[in-house]
Amino acid sequence: MTQESLILSLQKSLSESLAQIQVLLDVNEQLRKENKELLERLSASEARVALLEAEVKDLRRQLKQNSQNSHRPPSSDGYSKKSAFPRKRGGKRGGKKGHKGKTLLSVSTPNYTTELLPPSVCHCGQTLDSSTHKVLGRCQVFDISQPSLLVYEYQQLGCCCPSCGQLHQGKYPCDVKSPVQYGSGVRSLAVLLNVHLNGSYQKISQLFADLFGSI
Repeated sequence: MTQESLILSLQKSLSESLAQIQVLLDVNEQLRKENKELLERLSASEARVALLEAEVKDLRRQLKQNSQNSHRPPSSDGYSKKSAFPRKRGGKRGGKKGHKGKTLLSVSTPNYTTELLPPSVCHCGQTLDSSTHKVLGRCQVFDISQPSLLVYEYQQLGCCCPSCGQLHQGKYPCDVKSPVQYGSGVRSLAVLLNVHLNGSYQKISQLFADLFGSI
């Protein structure tokens, strides 16, 4: 092979190599563009997934809402509203086998005692002597006394220093914040009836009015 033919062969090889390099550069540029598009799609998909997850979380929160943990009225609870006194389903009612039962037991010192006296005259006309009365039997009735509200008045006393005139006064308890208010017992009972027994504030107000009068 002559020197001229060798040069021509090398030029041809170089030209082919440059062509291949250009093809590779074009392919690389195309891959870069596709990779950029894929990254953009991935970013958009991630944003969409985050949005959907937030919507699902909000929907689940709304499904868990009821009249007890939100401002929704009790009527919106529908048939899913729990009973005020739920009981476990399944099994027979009453005490189970082996269960030690409990019954109401009499007490030795009742709060009130009412004597039921016999007639003072027998049907035969004989006057009966009350000094001969004996206790023949006892029946005890356990009942609830008439509920009533107790009113506690806190009087704030004060005095002035005879030397500098500085006024000194007593401090109200930390839970007394207004001239007239309900105490912690009334508030606790209202929360119990509302949260645990599903009572509306209207029914609780009516119950308090029936039990304690104007409240």
